[in-house]
Amino acid sequence: MSVVMDTVLVLLGLGLLVLVGFAIPCLLQILQAVKEMTLTIRTLNERLPAIMKNLEGVTTDVGRTTAAVQSQFEDLSLVISKAKGALFVLVGLEEIIRRRVRLPFVPTLGTVLAVLKGIRVFLSHLLGDRPKRG
Repeated sequence: MSVVMDTVLVLLGLGLLVLVGFAIPCLLQILQAVKEMTLTIRTLNERLPAIMKNLEGVTTDVGRTTAAVQSQFEDLSLVISKAKGALFVLVGLEEIIRRRVRLPFVPTLGTVLAVLKGIRVFLSHLLGDRPKRG
């Protein structure tokens, strides 16, 4: 063979050795990761039935809680609608009474309140402390 061909073969051999040199640590790292994943999968497989059982219990409890809350909301809605109906009846009754009955005592009530205020002021002045003259 020729010198060029020998040089090319030597360079290819060296390149292959360098490539193998870089590949070995990568392969060792991959093997280490596979061992760790195997350990993780084994642990997960051991604990998965308990996790699934707990998850099933939580799902059941959430379903029960949701049904109870929904029932309470329906009861509350019924009570609120009844109270609303009663308020509408009271408002209607008040309106009927207000239209039919004239209230002449409303102006009198204002006068009575003014007189009571005057009496209160008079009594507070009468019974209050005053300086003595002398």
